[in-house]
Order: sequence, then C-alpha cells, then structure tokens
Amino acid sequence: MASEEASLRKSMARKASKLLPSSLLDILSDRIQRGQWEAALKVFELLRSQQWYQPYAGTYIRLLEMLGKCKRPDEAASLFQTMLADGCGPSREAFTALMSAYTRSNLMSTAMEVLQAMNATPHCSPDVFTYSLLIKSCCDCGQLSRASDLLADMTARGIQPNRVTYNIILDAYAKSGSLDKLHDLALQMLQSPSPSCRPDHWSRNAIVKGFGNRGDIRRMEEWFQRLTTPSDGPDSLTLHSLMAAYAKAEMFDKMHAVVRYIHRYHYQVDAVTYNILINAYGRAGRKTQMLKTFTSMKCGGVRPDSVTYCTLINFYGKFGMQRKLPRLLEQMSMHKVQPDTALYNSVLDAYRRASDISSIDRYFAAMQEQGCKPDHLTYNILIQAYRSQGLTDKADVMAVEQEKLKQRDSINRLFVSSLEPPKTRSRLDANELSSSSPAICFNADREGTQVIRTHKRP
Repeated sequence: MASEEASLRKSMARKASKLLPSSLLDILSDRIQRGQWEAALKVFELLRSQQWYQPYAGTYIRLLEMLGKCKRPDEAASLFQTMLADGCGPSREAFTALMSAYTRSNLMSTAMEVLQAMNATPHCSPDVFTYSLLIKSCCDCGQLSRASDLLADMTARGIQPNRVTYNIILDAYAKSGSLDKLHDLALQMLQSPSPSCRPDHWSRNAIVKGFGNRGDIRRMEEWFQRLTTPSDGPDSLTLHSLMAAYAKAEMFDKMHAVVRYIHRYHYQVDAVTYNILINAYGRAGRKTQMLKTFTSMKCGGVRPDSVTYCTLINFYGKFGMQRKLPRLLEQMSMHKVQPDTALYNSVLDAYRRASDISSIDRYFAAMQEQGCKPDHLTYNILIQAYRSQGLTDKADVMAVEQEKLKQRDSINRLFVSSLEPPKTRSRLDANELSSSSPAICFNADREGTQVIRTHKRP
C-alpha cells in the first residue's frame, strides 16, 4: 500500500513538472476562492515541490484567510509555521490572518496570544484593523469588558480608533442593554477632534435602537435629535427603530407621526413597516386596527413574510380566532411563505389556548412532514396542552423526546468544544518568531393612522 502511494506521488510530481507556473497558480487561486481548503492545501503542497517555486508571502496570507473563513485554526497554525520555515518572515498581515482564524473559531485566548506575539515581533505591530478584528470578536462572544480593555490598550499605544471600531462597540453596548456605556461612548465620538471618529448613520441606528429597545424614550429622542441634520436625515432602519420603540411603549401618537413622515418624504414602506404596526396593535388589543393594517398591506402590494404570519397567528390565538387560522394559513401558502419551526410553534400554541387537541396533533404531524424539527418550545407547548386535557401518556412521550433533544444539544456542545486545538500546537512563541431630509422632531399627533400607503423612495 505504501509503495502504491509513493508511486502515485511520483507520477503526480512528473505530471506537475510539465505544468506551467501560471497553471498551478490559477488552480490554487480557484480552490481558494471556492473555499475548498483541503484541495487548496494539496495544490499548494504540489506547488512547493516544484523546482521553480519561490516562497511568496501573499500566497500564504490568502491561504490563511481562507482557512480562517473555513474555521480551520489547526491548519492555519501549521501553515503559519511552514511560512516561517520557507523563509517568509512574519508580517502584520499574516499575523492578522492567523488571528482571524482563531477568532472565527471563538478561540479568543489563543487570538490574544497572537496579539502579544505581534507586539513582541519587530515591524509587526498591530494596527487599527487588527484591534477592530479582535474587538468585534470579543463583542460577538459577549466579552464586552475585554473589548473595552482592547480599546483602551490601542489608545495607550498611540493607535487611533476609527469610526468602525467605535461602531462595533456601540452596537455591542446597544444589544446588551449597557445604556450608560452606550451614552458615554456616543458622547466620546461626538466630541472627538478627529472627523473619522464622528458618529455616522450606522452609529445613529445603533444608538436609537439601543435606547429604544430598552424603553429609554427620552435618551432615544435626545440622541436622534443630536445626530440628525438637514444634510444627514434618517434612513429606513432608523425610522423602523423609532416606530418599534414607540409601539413597545404604546405611544401610538408618536408612532403614527413616524408613519406620516415616511409617507411625506417617500420612504419605501415594506413588510418590516407593516409588521411593526401589526404587532403594536395586537399587543395593545386593538384587533380591528391590526386586521385593517394587514388588509392594507396586501392591498398596497407588499407581500407578507413569515414574521407577519407568525405575529398574526399568535394574536389570533390570544383573541380566540382559531376558526380563522386555516384561512390565514391558506393565504400564507398563496404568498409562497415557507413554514418553519417558529411558525408551527405559533400554530400549536394558538390551538393549545383553545384546548383543540385534534388540531394540535394534525399540525404537529404536518410540521414533521415538512421537515421542520421540533425544538424545546415545541415540546413545552405539546406537554402543557396534553397535560391540561389529562393526556398524561402523550405528555410523557413528549417529555422523553424533549430529554433526547437536550442530550443531543449537550453532545453537540461537547463536540464543538473538543475542536479547540491543543495549547502546545496553537501557542506562539514571540522569541521564536522574532528570529437630504430635514431635521425632525416627532410630536404627538391628534389623529391615528390606520391605513398606510406604499411608496418607493426616489
């Protein structure tokens, strides 16, 4: 067997020697673009065996970036050592590509070791892009304190954060509900002497949504006024964030004022706009306005999406409108909205409220036929429905299935954690390496807006 493999390698080497350098490089480039990391590494090994081969750092960097996107940190670490062995000295770009391979696999401790190695290696000091990459990864992992420390560290080293760096942390503060930190960082950006650090529309969206989602209407409006100018008006995302915040606070007059602004300045009204209104009216118990808005949505030529139908199904269940659910599901099929697990959960919960076990069984079977896998919420709904009707046998069966799902989830988590490379393989030794809209203010209106029109912004 070994002799056959050796002969095959010799045959491949003889054939490869007849290839032009450009042919092998084109094949390698194609495999990298396709993300076929195993094939790319084999072609690169073949490339290195050619007599005319000369190491080029750019090729290694492209391969490292590909391995990072494919979440192959072990292979990236091995390739980095091969790059050094081939005489290509470490560079900031190569370090950053290696760091990206670790951060994409959530190996933050190893990524921090790469940062330390960069600081200890001449001419490889990290720049703003390197720090922004690390900060984003920390924010994605929920390590906001480490992200703040990295921001302070880069500032102490004389590396000026840019708007992108600030926006990454702003968005993380907004999503985590750290409103005081969000306020302080936004103020720091606003008072920065560097124009490249001033808030932009991305910053405004993160700030408005952050305060709005947590019900801090006062600071949401305050920052909206600060960051909105005649030359830099709000975009659709900002307006939707305002609508959602007012809807959640049941400030319908101000929500309607935003809707009128959308019409006045010809912003596009899409499914998101209608979904916010439908959800707002449903939560407030305004069934008539909710149904009118849904009718207006269809008449306006806006196709409802899965969020629309999930929202309506939930409120149909709460309002005792289960008899109308089949017709609503027929409309969903006509609009070619593919049902998913979340939508089936809404249907099952609606019939649970009506104690309709036969409909629950029917739609649970349809859910499985459609290939939608039940989740923990599905089983909770079924167990509660069966137990409320004294069907303990069925409830016990669902409890067993839920326990199996929990075990599968635990095994998957253990499998993912086992993918972390050993420290002896991934640790880097620094010593070794060194060898146009007007400004607006939404005031309460005197009359509600029940039907909205569809416009496309020019």
